[in-house]
Amino acid sequence: MSNVPSALPTVSRRRVLIGGAVLARYMLPAVPLVIILSVSTLWRRLTFWRAAVACVAFAFVAAWFWNPHYGFSPEDNLAYRDYVVLHEDGERFLEARYPMARVLTAWPASDEIARPWLGYTTRPMSVVRIEDFSLEQVLSAAEFRSHYEVALIFSTKYEPGPAIWDRWRTWTELKTRFFGFHRDVPAAAAAHILGGHVVFSEEKKGQWIAVIELERMEEARTPPSESQLQARFRNLLPNGTQHRVVDAVHGPVAANNRGSVSLANASGKGDRLGQFIGRKVPAVELTVLAVHND
Repeated sequence: MSNVPSALPTVSRRRVLIGGAVLARYMLPAVPLVIILSVSTLWRRLTFWRAAVACVAFAFVAAWFWNPHYGFSPEDNLAYRDYVVLHEDGERFLEARYPMARVLTAWPASDEIARPWLGYTTRPMSVVRIEDFSLEQVLSAAEFRSHYEVALIFSTKYEPGPAIWDRWRTWTELKTRFFGFHRDVPAAAAAHILGGHVVFSEEKKGQWIAVIELERMEEARTPPSESQLQARFRNLLPNGTQHRVVDAVHGPVAANNRGSVSLANASGKGDRLGQFIGRKVPAVELTVLAVHND
């Protein structure tokens, strides 16, 4: 406990220099006082104080719609509206297509789909939560993919792109250590790591959201028909070719002069000795792979 007081000033100084810990909404109660003091100062110091106030007010309104060229919290301007619209679209699609699926996602989407009273979904969904969508977290989630069927991934912060100061390694390390800085894995890369494919994606002004369906869920939902299985096996190797894998499904078993066993046509196929054994061996229901005694 003795080390805590001495560490607090250092952390506070780093928060002031780097930023990211104190959110703008925490200072809302003080905003009216700051505005009154600022207008009073301009009124006492400048002759054209009305023009100065008008310029400040114009810049304030313009900042609602203009995103700066550095990372910031979307709730600082109307970028938060884009965030809400993206999550509404993505989570409505998720609920409509996979109502009973277990969903891999991170906060705050984990609360949005689990608590209907927030207005994003009409019923709670099962959630498997990770901290964020950094490469480390996505790789960790890939190791227990049997615990979920769908992944809902999104941009956890506004990132316009790499800045000049991001090349300074110490700067990135300080942000990562004290403020949880990370880079979100793109949707296509996350789908490749998790073993699925993107079925929904949407983007608005540097923010994005995507739904990833794992491959095994698609196979379980739409099993291949018998004709599709026959076509799939028939295309492995051409019919009548030696060392072929499978000639047909639900056909009788035929043998050639070298002792190989494979599937033949239902009408029977003669070997080189001119013998027909299509009628001698009953048809089998299971696929039989070729066995060679060479």
